[in-house]
Amino acid sequence: MAKGSKGKVRVLALSLVFMAGVAIYLASQMSFGPAYRILPGIYVLNINLSLMNHDQAMLSLKKMEQEFQRPLTVKYKDITWTLPMDRVGLRLNSQQEVQRAMDIGRTGSLWQRFLERRQAYQGIRLQPQIIIDSGLLEKQVAEATEVILLPPRDAVDYKS
Repeated sequence: MAKGSKGKVRVLALSLVFMAGVAIYLASQMSFGPAYRILPGIYVLNINLSLMNHDQAMLSLKKMEQEFQRPLTVKYKDITWTLPMDRVGLRLNSQQEVQRAMDIGRTGSLWQRFLERRQAYQGIRLQPQIIIDSGLLEKQVAEATEVILLPPRDAVDYKS
């Protein structure tokens, strides 16, 4: 092979590699929505955040948090009582969860972003961190279950 033809082959090969890299980058950036919106296929539990902006996603997660705070009805034998979940310090760090959703496919190496975007296309369900004040929960459960709890008795009182 002539010296000039080796140079042409090398330039052609480098050009093809460069163009393939540009094509992959553009495909990963263009086909999944604008940067200020969450990628399609991103869920927090059963809430679809696809293509929502930050404010829309915050509103959706705040509604979910309110649903979690609705009272729970608990039943034991013939006794039913209500456990007020809004009084147990239950909360969801909506800001953190929205940021996690926004970051999918937008952080890390080009390859990592590509893989995350591809996975988002198939669906990603994020599990949020739900915070409950255990002291307040214990207090609410103790108050609600007073009717079924029996006071302790000395074992001598029992006859075999």
